[in-house]
Amino acid sequence: MRADGRGGPPAEYGRYHLYVAKACPWASRALIVRRLKRLEHAISVSFAHPLRDDRGWAFPGPPFTDDLNGFDVLAEAYERSDPEYDARDSVPVLWDKHKGRIVNNESADIVRMLNREFDEWGDDSVDLYPADLRGEIDSLNERIYEAVNNGVYAAGFATTQKAYHRAFSDLFVTLGALELVLAARRYLTGDRITEADRRLFVIARALRRRLLLALQMQPATDRRLPEPLGLHARAVPVAGRRRDRRSCADQGALLRHSSKPEPDANHP
Repeated sequence: MRADGRGGPPAEYGRYHLYVAKACPWASRALIVRRLKRLEHAISVSFAHPLRDDRGWAFPGPPFTDDLNGFDVLAEAYERSDPEYDARDSVPVLWDKHKGRIVNNESADIVRMLNREFDEWGDDSVDLYPADLRGEIDSLNERIYEAVNNGVYAAGFATTQKAYHRAFSDLFVTLGALELVLAARRYLTGDRITEADRRLFVIARALRRRLLLALQMQPATDRRLPEPLGLHARAVPVAGRRRDRRSCADQGALLRHSSKPEPDANHP
């Protein structure tokens, strides 16, 4: 989508609708950008139930309803857009009210659209992907995606202890490197907030909640992280297409690492 309509439907006030679920970090990122750009009046939204069931993302009733199309499940939006679609439904989804179909279901693309193509109706002083920082942002995005955004899923759905340790180690080595960056500057690229910060924030918040819950559920005398989830008795879903994948340059020495410490064999 472009503001001038080149390469797809044009950006228009009131034409588009977001389908999201607050439990999904990818969808939360789109919601945050919509708010930062002050586009709430220009782009409407429907919230799916935060607990995905065997039907996928669903709208079981208030406050989780689809007041636009009346869908019971988000899969209906995919089917209406492409009757032959048989893959997993995901959020966020950007819906074209005029054409009655999905415009895009990739969070990175949607974030970029909201950031630049709707400035006529939003806050054009906010630019989360400024031209002079794009190289650095792309490099950070790549590393954060590989080790953090996708890393938590790689650990959670690991089928072997070795795979879990690899994902866990990569995740926390990267978080440590990012912590050093943020100790020296307000935001990842300096004094301006960018989409790289939004990308990191949503998954770090979800990870923090998970770790705090794990600790709170254990006795005070034995507070340690639990055994890895999904390693012994849970089926692993078939992986779909990789989300948010981009080929980017290496992001520099601070976030590069050639060796990773092995976590304790019993627990992280």
